[in-house]
Amino acid sequence: MQSIERINLTNLKKCNQFWDEMTPNERGRVCEKCQNTIIDFRNLTDKEVAEIHVFSKGKVCGLYNKEQLELKKPVKKKKRFTSIYIGLLGILSSVNAEGKEKTAPVKVEQVEPDYTNQNPKRTNVNFNNNIVKDSILITGRLTDEDGEELIYATVHIKGTTIGTSSDFYGQYSLNVTKQMEKENEITLVYVYTGYETQEVTIKKSDILDNKKVINVVFSYGRLTGFVVEKKRPLHKRIWSGIRNIFRKKK
Repeated sequence: MQSIERINLTNLKKCNQFWDEMTPNERGRVCEKCQNTIIDFRNLTDKEVAEIHVFSKGKVCGLYNKEQLELKKPVKKKKRFTSIYIGLLGILSSVNAEGKEKTAPVKVEQVEPDYTNQNPKRTNVNFNNNIVKDSILITGRLTDEDGEELIYATVHIKGTTIGTSSDFYGQYSLNVTKQMEKENEITLVYVYTGYETQEVTIKKSDILDNKKVINVVFSYGRLTGFVVEKKRPLHKRIWSGIRNIFRKKK
């Protein structure tokens, strides 16, 4: 079953409230400014962070570590076997050259095998069949209004936790086979931090050849989450302490 593994948090804005000055509660701490619960995400996995943001109703604010707020791009694998391949190619070339000098070229004719004569029961066999032939896939590309690909935008089936994230090209692929077997239609929810959430309803009749392409363009929307700092900077803490001393004297 597909699930949302990560989201892009780089669009979150900083809040002017501070974690150390908030009152603890069961889920985290309470922001005195908006009375919203602030969640401590620092020890949660990428999957847990993603699910809280995607499936929570309303604004999500939290305390994060630096790595969680960064967008990690995949490292391109180096071609480790390039030199080995070149060496083998040189050896094979020399062997082929010697072979041409000693033997006459052989003409090879490729013939398509005839399975019907060997086994009459296999007359109607389709050799292109595979184990995923009945899978129903929704694919597409997720972009913003400027045409830029959105990395780790998410799409999930409404009412479930089944979903996926877009890759570094803004492309996604979601398997909806089980849901389409139960329902005549499903609703897909597209979410990206800082953009308007979109919903698309799909009927069984809309799907051709077990595939459907849905490209979504996200529009800028209201922010649905903020980042809080752990504590005030040192110089602000010192200044705040000095002000409190004079206030007490008055």
